[in-house]
Amino acid sequence: MKKTFTTLFAFCGILCGLQSFGQTANMETSATDVCPGVNLTLTNLTDFSGGGICSITSMPDNTTITGCQASYTWSWNTPGSYTIAYTFTPTGGATTVWTSPIITVHNPAVTPVLVADIPSNTVNCTNCVLSGNVIFWYIDGELVATDQTSYPEVQFGVPYTVHITTSLGGCEAESSATFTGIEDISAVPVRLFPNPASQQIRIISPEISTWYEIRDAVGRIIETGPTRTSEFTLDVSAFENGVYTLNLKNDGKVQSSRFLVIH
Repeated sequence: MKKTFTTLFAFCGILCGLQSFGQTANMETSATDVCPGVNLTLTNLTDFSGGGICSITSMPDNTTITGCQASYTWSWNTPGSYTIAYTFTPTGGATTVWTSPIITVHNPAVTPVLVADIPSNTVNCTNCVLSGNVIFWYIDGELVATDQTSYPEVQFGVPYTVHITTSLGGCEAESSATFTGIEDISAVPVRLFPNPASQQIRIISPEISTWYEIRDAVGRIIETGPTRTSEFTLDVSAFENGVYTLNLKNDGKVQSSRFLVIH
């Protein structure tokens, strides 16, 4: 009876035929890409109902499981190239070995680290690498960019998520960060009054600033301009009702405060 051995990957359902030595068998030589720690399920093994000795060996690490069973699971934590040999010796019969195609365990995806650079209005993924990875940027669950290591807008109070998938093996990792504004920028207080405001708002800062910007609740820039002073007044009569963030900039330092506009 012609014997075959099939490797089934539980996570993708790809079937791989294995080579049978000493007899005619189907053979598939294409490499299989997997990620560290992903279980490989081995099924369709030799009928050992008549008794015998079975073993599964991973090479080149020479890890072996003995005992005849209907299926096996296997995984590797170390990237590299591996093969699996299935050995069966039936009672009173000759030993037969089936060897899998090459299984390539790829490097895992690096967990991204997100940092807000407020002066440049950019969110950076400090350890993202474009080569060999597919990178997705999400803001509040919505896909906003792909294949870049930074996003050119800082929005306060909404989650940024970066998802990385390696080009080979499909290994995945992701990380999220929410930037609140004041806590991520500076603890230096800025006084705003009246707050809420309807027509004008007076700004008093403990330090002289050279530039200001006002952002709405979703992080869009509403107004910018030079200041060169620690006290000034802004006209907010044309602003829609809502919460706004004032950022005062000077020599790379950012001071922030929120205010409410109600007409």
